[in-house]
Amino acid sequence: MGGFENSCKKLAESDPEAILSRAFLLAVERHAKAAILWGRGKHHEASGVWDRLLDDYPTDLMAVRFAQDAHFFNGTLRTNLATLDKILPFWTPDMPCYSFLFGIHAFALEESGKYVEAEKAGREALKLNRFDCWASHALAHVMEMGGRHKEGRDFMYKTEDDWKRGWMLSTHNYWHTAVFHIEHAEYESALDIFDKEVGHRFNRTNMLLDMHDASSLLWRLELEGVNVGKERWDKIKRLGELVDTHSTVFTDVHIGLALCRQEDWETEKKLRDSLEMYSGLLSEDNAEISRTIGVPLYDGMLHFARGKYDEAVQKMYPLRRYVIKIGGSHAQRDVFAQTLIQACILSENEENWKLAPGLIRERDMIKTNSHLGQRLADKYRIVHSM
Repeated sequence: MGGFENSCKKLAESDPEAILSRAFLLAVERHAKAAILWGRGKHHEASGVWDRLLDDYPTDLMAVRFAQDAHFFNGTLRTNLATLDKILPFWTPDMPCYSFLFGIHAFALEESGKYVEAEKAGREALKLNRFDCWASHALAHVMEMGGRHKEGRDFMYKTEDDWKRGWMLSTHNYWHTAVFHIEHAEYESALDIFDKEVGHRFNRTNMLLDMHDASSLLWRLELEGVNVGKERWDKIKRLGELVDTHSTVFTDVHIGLALCRQEDWETEKKLRDSLEMYSGLLSEDNAEISRTIGVPLYDGMLHFARGKYDEAVQKMYPLRRYVIKIGGSHAQRDVFAQTLIQACILSENEENWKLAPGLIRERDMIKTNSHLGQRLADKYRIVHSM
């Protein structure tokens, strides 16, 4: 038939009044436009194209998926929630993939702070399809942000055989399980998950999400005082291939942390120099984010890695309200909040360490009932006992 596009053209030629062929072609053209914009670094324009496409084609599942991914990387999931709320009434239970819409909606609700509604949507998704790894993922977020860490840990183990079938997200769901363990200071269990499920996967999948999870998990354990060992960091391989990609600031920072802990200073310097040069571009959204947030955030995290806590505070403290712009979820970005708090506590500069209590309270407002937050408060009182 000559492919999908040619089939639509032939349909239009055979029946000039046909609506279906014209609608298909228009939707495909807009998908292509969004993809081209994304590839050229116009991330916000691309997400806007997908949003507007959904205004006209509210049941286009590919647009639903791509729009959420774009808003996730742009740090604009509240906008995505507004789009999803608009299209939901157009979906009916007899439509293909109907159940997946609930898992997608659940994540947007959770990232917008609507935890009750998010849990309801996530559980509805699993009721319709227990293998929906995105819905399990959304519920993990709900439980983490609500301080329901034991419940979240138990839920992930109970449903493991269901969500691990979704290979694209399985590493990340194991990461969530490990984060629940860290909240309860169950460090050996978190390390066991790294060793069995997280540490080696990036080398097999080449997915940046898997690299994020491996680097973040080890870093969080180190923040808790756990000696994870250089050999675990060394499991995150082929990072040198990524130094000039600059897909997101979130990615660059996690690469830099891993290179630092691998003591690969030559490659780390190449990454830092490349990031500086890339941030000077005027044509890409991520370059602007790299210039205003990425470079100082990268430097702050690497200062901490080298034990330069005052310098880390100076770089990271002014950024804390804007880190959302680098994308990722609240749970993922918590690694930056934890690092900044630890830098303040470990600083010998009174102006810096006195910032810690306020930062701990800020974190507690976002992540309620956090055992880790309580440990940070206890550490502050011990280190800076009056």
